[in-house]
Amino acid sequence: MGRSPKTLYEYRRKIDKSIRPDLGATRLDKLTAHDLDKLYARQLAAGLSPSTVLMHHRIIGAALKQGRKWGWVDRNVAEDATPPSARKPEIAVPSPDQVRALITEATRPAAKNPELATIVLLAAITGMRRGELCGLQWRDVEWENAAILVARSVWQTPDGVGTKSPKSHQSRRLLLGDQAMVVLKARQARAEDDATVAGVALSSDSFIFSSDPDGARPLLPDSISQAFDRLCRRMELPALTELHKSNPKATRTDLAPGEQWSFRFHDLRHYTATQLFADGMNPKTVADRLGHADASVTLRVYTANTTAQAQAAADSLEAGLGVAALAL
Repeated sequence: MGRSPKTLYEYRRKIDKSIRPDLGATRLDKLTAHDLDKLYARQLAAGLSPSTVLMHHRIIGAALKQGRKWGWVDRNVAEDATPPSARKPEIAVPSPDQVRALITEATRPAAKNPELATIVLLAAITGMRRGELCGLQWRDVEWENAAILVARSVWQTPDGVGTKSPKSHQSRRLLLGDQAMVVLKARQARAEDDATVAGVALSSDSFIFSSDPDGARPLLPDSISQAFDRLCRRMELPALTELHKSNPKATRTDLAPGEQWSFRFHDLRHYTATQLFADGMNPKTVADRLGHADASVTLRVYTANTTAQAQAAADSLEAGLGVAALAL
């Protein structure tokens, strides 16, 4: 019902693993809110996180809502159930220095992925999702206008790979700066060189990021995540090597917080949003950049009250009072 193949796969996986074994034998017309509350309690007692149990509740609720529309049940009993509340997770946002360090490290021969630096830079300055980056084709680049069109996204599940429209179901056009255009032009030159060596030709439909010399197939989202994870592990290697001198059995979890690079590729999207908000961009501008149809989603998910913003707020409030406080 409008869900992506990746989302539907995850729903089915959760149903088969955590919902069907417990509720599969219960008739829909006999299911009660109390049954659901007992299920949630059992799952929490088994060690599942509140956010995971809440997701199960939402899946059950959506199924019962559709069942009510089809006349399979008289009411949606999930509306009367009481799922656990899930705390908003802490968002890890790399700093500009950390993003620059990641890009620099990705250009080193040890990266064994010459396009990773390009992907990291584009992700940081556009806020594109990994599937959207994988879905870019050369026809999406507006060279004269310094812009790129986000028109499709690559999805990947164990059952297959395909393309779909972006998450908001709307294409979006992103204006780029000189740096991004230089990087894209360099990527195009490398792609053309690879195609020439292989005796093939690039077309406007060729994917910008591809393991094929003709760009016929897109790079897969999971491969980007895996390459980025390896990149972060390499960033930790100097500190871990030093730690091993005193503790040979130490692992990355023993590193000091400032020495850990516990970032996911998706955190580059958080970086984009955080930097734009820190620079004073309005929510609508940030939402458009990220591909959110509703700016309230952007505010709810991506804004972070950074120390710098908090200090600026304090200074602004005090400035409005002038020297009045000095008389106290």
